Amino acid sequence: MKPKSNFKLKTVAAASVVVLSTSACGVSDIASDARNLLPSGIPTSISASTLEALTAFSPSEVIFLQMMIPHHEQAVTISAMAESQTQNPAILDIAKRISQAQQPEIDQMKKLLSDAGLPTLMDHDMGMNGMIPQSELDKLSQVQDAAFDKLFLAAMILHHEGAIKMTSSVLDSSNPEIKQLAEKITQIQTAEITEMKALLEIP
Repeated sequence: MKPKSNFKLKTVAAASVVVLSTSACGVSDIASDARNLLPSGIPTSISASTLEALTAFSPSEVIFLQMMIPHHEQAVTISAMAESQTQNPAILDIAKRISQAQQPEIDQMKKLLSDAGLPTLMDHDMGMNGMIPQSELDKLSQVQDAAFDKLFLAAMILHHEGAIKMTSSVLDSSNPEIKQLAEKITQIQTAEITEMKALLEIP
């Protein structure tokens, strides 16, 4: 494990602000933007390779983990609603499987960040793909059975599609654990989207 330092945390925090807006760019572009946001006293000549060497992960990997944690947590929250909002066995089954798959991934991502001496919470308020607005969550909590089933499926399909878009930024990661996690999320959630779309077509 690489040594922890305030310099590392400040650098990653600064870099994290720009990663999403430059997700289509390479690490060099990210590092270039990050240098403009570094606190005073931090050398502005820092290179992309140095920036990445300060932590166990690249800036894009840090942002992926920090953003996927609350994204997964919302999916688990939505899935938990099914227990009291529907009696449909198919909905209850997929909701249970979503929770069983994503809660361990939440724990894994938190541990990856903590072990690297990095915060698990984001230090920015950039939006995440597929996150369900609170107004829609409120609607879900107020409906039952067939009405809940349709809203649940529609919301979770969008949520899963958002997660798959987020994983695309790290599918080519050189970190084997990050790459494997991204591939797993993509594979499982792609299959669940197909399943949920089929369920949504059932009267």
